[in-house]
Amino acid sequence: MSEIRTDGENCFVCGKTNPLGLQLTFHLEEDICRAEFTPADDHCGFDGVTHGGIIFSALDDVMANWIYLNDIRAYTAKCEIRYKGYLPTGTAVVLEGRCVKNRGTVNRYAWQNDPNRYAGSSSRNRSQLHGGIDLTGKINELHGD
Repeated sequence: MSEIRTDGENCFVCGKTNPLGLQLTFHLEEDICRAEFTPADDHCGFDGVTHGGIIFSALDDVMANWIYLNDIRAYTAKCEIRYKGYLPTGTAVVLEGRCVKNRGTVNRYAWQNDPNRYAGSSSRNRSQLHGGIDLTGKINELHGD
């Protein structure tokens, strides 16, 4: 493969034509990328608990979509995750990603006071035009009105 694809239609997380994917829809709200997600029974690792790899993929993609929705071409160079608790399948959550720094070292974003947070992550991304872009992501329980 000699060139990078510009469409993500077959992406496992956000691709709309991937029948095995999560098919999440991301959007920007006040410079925060968001998507809602309810893990299904097929997304479990064991006993009704969402597989950590599914959570990791969703968080990586919410941060990557912040970049994409801001018209920047970049790729994830490094991504870290911290699981704060297990996420039961069938639980509606909101994914959030935001930029914390456009160059330099990774800044961590703290959510210790949020009892409904399941996981947090940080990533460093690279772009030929924009250099380093550091982002954070988190998964919180989705509360209805």
